[in-house]
Amino acid sequence: MSYIPEPIEKLVRELNGLPGLGVKTAYRIAFYIADSADIKADNFSVALKQVKERIKICKTCFGYSLDDDCRICSDISRDKKSLCVVERPQDIFVMERGGFKGSYHVLHGVISPLDGVGPSDIKLKELFERLDSCEVTELVIALNPSVEGDATTMYIAKHIAGRDIRVSRLARGVPAGASIDYIDDTTLCRAIEERQDVSC
Repeated sequence: MSYIPEPIEKLVRELNGLPGLGVKTAYRIAFYIADSADIKADNFSVALKQVKERIKICKTCFGYSLDDDCRICSDISRDKKSLCVVERPQDIFVMERGGFKGSYHVLHGVISPLDGVGPSDIKLKELFERLDSCEVTELVIALNPSVEGDATTMYIAKHIAGRDIRVSRLARGVPAGASIDYIDDTTLCRAIEERQDVSC
């Protein structure tokens, strides 16, 4: 029998269902909210509700937006010839931190036969239609370096082979400032395979 009030237990169950939040963290957050002033809890509740009510999917890139077209797609200063393919809407904001200045296309998943996800289950058809209707000269594939990400990358590259579009993917290897003896074997193998010439 739990002595914790049911509303707190319910909040813990909901928080624990979020990615990356374990039970202990869920309890800490739930108790913090219970201890907070009403205004802070109300603000949190309003912000949560607004995310669900106001956030849309952009009709062009399939990222997050407040309107039919997101700010990036409607920004005329962006390089429309460079298109970056990402797995999830939040990946756009990661690429923006890296300084990418082109346009985006969100797949909303990757090809994963073991999970029952095929090419028709993600936004690949929309990607190919978009490539048919615009003047993209470079496709930057920024998917996670996993078996599924690599399979999706190869599927895209094969599908658009023969077009006058440069297909690239993010470089992989040893991160800056890392010590080689702490790098996992897969990353180290890829870094060796994709080594670059040094010029002076």
